Amino acid sequence: MRRLALGVLALLLLAAAPDPTITLDDFEDLAAWKAVPSDGLDAALSSTDGLHGRALRLDFDFHNHGGYVVIRRDLPLDLPENYEITFQVRGEGPPNNLEFKLIDPTNENVWWFNRRDFEPPREWTESRIKKRHIQFAWGPKGGGEIRRVAALEIAVTAGKGGRGFLLLDDLKITPLPPEHPYTLKPRLTASAPDAGKALDRDPETAWRAPAGPAWIAVDFLERREYGGLIVQWEPGRFAIRYEVQVSNDGAAWTTLRTVSGSRGGRNGKDYLYLPETDSRHLRLRLLESAGPQGYGLAEIAVQPLEFGASLNALFQAIARDATRGRYPRAFSGEQPYWTVVGVDADTSEALFDEDGRIETGKSSFSIEPFLFVDGKLIAWADVQTAQSLEDGDLPIPSVTWKSAPLSLTITPVAAGEPGKSFLSARYRIANHGAAPVSGRLYLAVRPFQVNPPWQFLNVPGGVAPIRKVSWDGRAALVDGTTLVPIDLPNGFGAATFDEGDVTDRLARGELPAGTRIEDPFGHASAAFAWDLRLAPGEERDVRLAFPFHSEARIPQTGFEELLNAERKRWREKLDRVEIRLPVAAEPVIPTLRSNLAYILINRDGPGIQ
Repeated sequence: MRRLALGVLALLLLAAAPDPTITLDDFEDLAAWKAVPSDGLDAALSSTDGLHGRALRLDFDFHNHGGYVVIRRDLPLDLPENYEITFQVRGEGPPNNLEFKLIDPTNENVWWFNRRDFEPPREWTESRIKKRHIQFAWGPKGGGEIRRVAALEIAVTAGKGGRGFLLLDDLKITPLPPEHPYTLKPRLTASAPDAGKALDRDPETAWRAPAGPAWIAVDFLERREYGGLIVQWEPGRFAIRYEVQVSNDGAAWTTLRTVSGSRGGRNGKDYLYLPETDSRHLRLRLLESAGPQGYGLAEIAVQPLEFGASLNALFQAIARDATRGRYPRAFSGEQPYWTVVGVDADTSEALFDEDGRIETGKSSFSIEPFLFVDGKLIAWADVQTAQSLEDGDLPIPSVTWKSAPLSLTITPVAAGEPGKSFLSARYRIANHGAAPVSGRLYLAVRPFQVNPPWQFLNVPGGVAPIRKVSWDGRAALVDGTTLVPIDLPNGFGAATFDEGDVTDRLARGELPAGTRIEDPFGHASAAFAWDLRLAPGEERDVRLAFPFHSEARIPQTGFEELLNAERKRWREKLDRVEIRLPVAAEPVIPTLRSNLAYILINRDGPGIQ
């Protein structure tokens, strides 16, 4: 095995060679590696057949709880100005987080690249990590970039947990030329004239082509890295179905993304997520137009790598272009505050935020309320909100919207025994005005967590997958979670990502047409709708429930009965201990009681989540 301590001079000399790639470890000998699992986990290292010669095999078993398995070796290494690290990987097991870490000589500062929800490929696959992917993780240095490495770690941390194995081979580093701005002006060709109008940064001009198959291609004149595209269409002249293709020679094309079922995008724009794309040529192959008038392509905006850095970055870009309130506040850079809703000692809970959104489980989709009155969609940004706890100290929260003359109060209650618990939420709409009010309550099912995008340790926040949605007239099944409207809605509809966000339809007082959809991009949305007709002083309750566990059974009891039972249960738990403080400090007592309740909710047996 070649054990290498690379100096800056050696790398500079190698950069001038035809192939500057250096093998850091070929895994022919595993003596330098050791496995370090967290408590309660099993890990074993062994040698096996690799892609070339021998490979490292890591077997792991999380035994149905969280933690990590780390493999580590000392590797003195001076990093060049720019570089790419590659290794071959294959394996089996459920999705977990794969972390690649570089540790400096102090052994206290760590830089990493964290691949969330990494599902081991069954065949050998090359993993590429460029310098820009490696971020400061933790340590007293507080930031900056790493230039001198003392050790390397590869870790599997619990996502789904479970058991499985990873095989690693051919760990290499390649010095790269410095990143530079692109100064060459792209050249456009197309199946119809005036292709340049699609890249002139003027949305008032457009490239047009007749209905039927068509294409438009961009030649960057050199290989270029980018993170995605924003394709802007003229009204009514969009492609329902098209392919995004790339090439380095202009002859052999690879399809990176197929858009199907587009309705003209979000406000006339299709946001195309193309992470880490590197090509000289780019082509849109248009397969079907929205109507006989054909295509009107106003602008192709090539996006920087940051646009495709993550799905969170994609939705943050979409939210920036949208009306405030159409997307959760965290995607606009605003801090959301939230609390936990669950029962004592259960392993599953929901999150509930200050705007009334309910996250249905760990890293799962959320349910978000909207009102539609007088032709206007009312969202969290259009109302005054207030938050409270039942009796002031019980872990049963409520959020109240006020938008005269209406108020909407959302109260989620978790009930049942650990392992068989469920959540029931009441949406109470009241008319405080002097005239009748008609409108709609929408409960949107959206591919976003309550946990914000900037949460990245332990449980990454931001987006959440929604791949399959179906509605049978009584319940909706969303990626295995059953949403049960106790009060049947007047309508339900679902849409894929390519068909547009559900809020675009809700703003028009409509629902998506789909009742059974599957989204290849994995970020669908849906909504329930209840028609409202409220006389002055009248109020109406709408209830929605879902189980935390497959063994849970949702009772048909009324919400008040359920609420009273949980209020009594929590009062018995929290009133066992009397808390006395000086009169001036008595307002702190409800805070102490509610925090005791949250400790109970967050415990899993003897441990705290």
